[in-house]
Amino acid sequence: MFAPFGNQTANQTATWHPEPRGRGTFGLLSSCITTLVLCVYTAVHLNIPEHGKERQQYFRKFGWVILGLLAPEIVAWNAWEQYRTASIITQVVHKAYPPALTSPWYRNFWASCKRAPGRWFSTGVDTEECLDSQIPLGSLNTDTSAHRHPWTLTHGFYAAMGGFVIQAKDLGPSYGTGAFVLSEQGIEFLADTEPVSIPNIPESEILDKSKASTLTKIIVCLQALWFCIQCIARLSQGASISFLELNVLGHCLCAFATYAIWWKKPTDVSQPTSLSVSNGLREWVDAVYLFSGRPGALPIFPTVHGMRSSARASETSFNTMDSSWTSHDPQSYEIITNKVLFGDLLRSRITGEHCFVKRHRSRLLYVLKLQFHSSFWITYTLSSHDKKRRITLENPDVPQVIFDLETTMAGRLERTCKSRYRHYGPYETSSHRHRIRNWSLSEVSIDNAVAFREPLSSITFVIVAIVYGGLHLLAWNAPFHTRIEKTLWKISGISVASIGPMSIAHAGSLSVTNKLFNYIHFWHIRHWNSPETRSRHPSKVIQFLYVSKDMVVLIIQFLGVSYLLFYSFTRVYLVVECFIEVAYLPDSAFTTPVFTRYIPHFG
Repeated sequence: MFAPFGNQTANQTATWHPEPRGRGTFGLLSSCITTLVLCVYTAVHLNIPEHGKERQQYFRKFGWVILGLLAPEIVAWNAWEQYRTASIITQVVHKAYPPALTSPWYRNFWASCKRAPGRWFSTGVDTEECLDSQIPLGSLNTDTSAHRHPWTLTHGFYAAMGGFVIQAKDLGPSYGTGAFVLSEQGIEFLADTEPVSIPNIPESEILDKSKASTLTKIIVCLQALWFCIQCIARLSQGASISFLELNVLGHCLCAFATYAIWWKKPTDVSQPTSLSVSNGLREWVDAVYLFSGRPGALPIFPTVHGMRSSARASETSFNTMDSSWTSHDPQSYEIITNKVLFGDLLRSRITGEHCFVKRHRSRLLYVLKLQFHSSFWITYTLSSHDKKRRITLENPDVPQVIFDLETTMAGRLERTCKSRYRHYGPYETSSHRHRIRNWSLSEVSIDNAVAFREPLSSITFVIVAIVYGGLHLLAWNAPFHTRIEKTLWKISGISVASIGPMSIAHAGSLSVTNKLFNYIHFWHIRHWNSPETRSRHPSKVIQFLYVSKDMVVLIIQFLGVSYLLFYSFTRVYLVVECFIEVAYLPDSAFTTPVFTRYIPHFG
């Protein structure tokens, strides 16, 4: 009978197998832990940290190692999203500067072989080469793209991880401190408007910043390959494998995928490349800085004692207002302008006002929206600290203050309205920060995969989850120390394997619920608007539909969150059970295939 996980008696006790008699417990643990650490720790490629906060990178690395230990396929998926971003950046730059056509590697190799004998036996100097070297390069080719270093996928990864920044001190005193990260949208903007401002550095300079060489990555891949060969050899010779080896085997497969995706990404880069400020970069920074939320990015509303204010910029349809806005309240606007006088410089830039009052937790909030240069809105939310008293603006004892713009602020707002960069949205939030986050799985990418809007990503997500979970389900009939452990292992394996289908089912149920209640809602509207039933009042029915829809959506979301919590518990249990089971392995788990001893490896 084929028993890949061996046979053990029910009353077997925990034992330690010493090394001299073959592969012992220490050898099993050392090889598994060494391979696991190499596959998880070295496979994680973090983005560049914020300047001055490099020590936080160690904590981020620890968090990603824990995630890679529990869910290596999530790390691989995150790497794939970063690869897509790097590929898009590379394609955008190639549109501005098409790459040179290169010959296949075998032709280059053959040409080198033919030139080798001449170099070996040559005793003189190549006169033609010397003559060519005296010719000015500019007289040969005046195309500026010929003097640029070719943009590779390494450049794309370097840009996607926050490798190119613009220092705020180089822009002027009105831009605060820190740096602005040149994001994917920023490079796309430069490629369309000012290609000469695209960073031009050689690939060797980027690789010089990387802490891991190609040799290091090859060694790790060879270690993972040795571990996979050992597991296959043990199964082919009838020897059993441990659950820990089965789990590490899954990590090896994920490590291969992660390394293949991140092969061109620099590792552990601590300092980015600062760019020289050009007109195109300044134009991009002006627009980004306005929507960044950084201190000093927006004109500060003059607050008085007992009142607080907050400001944020937003983009709407130019010269029009969002239909979701509350109607303008002239009385509230008059209350604000009587206490806070707008200066001449500010007034000349304002092209629209919108004011209304809303109540939040028994507190009045004055919302003042000011439109500048018919291009963007700045929203000021004014509130009082004290809930029991009236808001400060309505207090007659509050003196008048003047709200005006500084010259540098007015100039920057005017330049922003003329900027050709118009990508203001949730995807640009990474540029507002001092670094680009390592988590690249945005809500949009996850929703698209779960809702099956991107069939390739959805199918890949389901297959990877089934393969990784199914790998643990191979131990369905394996001997466990207790029946409870066996039951929990089966449940955990099924939970891990079903995360993909369950996520799609969750998104599908929400979509079906929304479509169903929307259909019922429109059907009732058409029904109650008919001549026969127009006298009746359908508001209670419509209200009941809204309440029912909210309840159903709440139940579906509760089930989804409960499943995610249960899924997290099962992932932890699989790892813990792998180490517990090492103490109760059968004797066949400690036999080692002879030929695998001669393959170089660690552990």
